Amino acid sequence: MCVKVLHLKKTLSSDIRLPNNCFYIGNQFLNLAKSPFYAELSQEQYRQWLWCQIKNKTLLYQELKTIVSSIILGNEIILACNCNKANQCNGFVIKKAIAYLIEKEKLDAQNVESSSWSDYKESFPINDDKLHDFSLWLNQNSCYQETANFYHLWLNYISSSV
Repeated sequence: MCVKVLHLKKTLSSDIRLPNNCFYIGNQFLNLAKSPFYAELSQEQYRQWLWCQIKNKTLLYQELKTIVSSIILGNEIILACNCNKANQCNGFVIKKAIAYLIEKEKLDAQNVESSSWSDYKESFPINDDKLHDFSLWLNQNSCYQETANFYHLWLNYISSSV
C-alpha cells in the first residue's frame, strides 16, 4: 500500500489542481473546498472521531472505502492537507485507518472462492506494470498453485509494498 501524506505550501498559486490520485483532507485552502475529512481536533480526538465515522458507516467511511478500492487496484494515493503540524497531521491517522480497512478486506478475502489466475486477471483491472510486479512477488513467495485465492494474495502483495 502506498499512501503518502503531502503538506501543501502556502505559496502555491490560487488555482491548485490536484491529480486524480490525490485526496484533499484539509480545511478550505485557496480554491480547495473544506474536506469532509477535516476536523479541528487533536490527533487522539481525531482518531476517536474517525473511528466513530467508520463504525457508523457514514459518508466519510464511504470516501475511505473509495480510497481503499483505489489502493486495491494498485494506485498510489496522496493525502494532501495544508496544516503546519508535520508529524502530528491527521493525515497519518487517516493513513492508519486505510491500513486497517485493507487488513479487514484481507480477512474478508479469505472467504472468497479460489479461482484460476487467468480468470482473476480478467475480472480485476490491473495495469501491466503492476501485473509484472505481482507475478514477481508470487514467484518470490512460492505461490505456484494453478488455483488459489488470488484476491487474498493480491491484498497481501499490496500490503507488503508499503
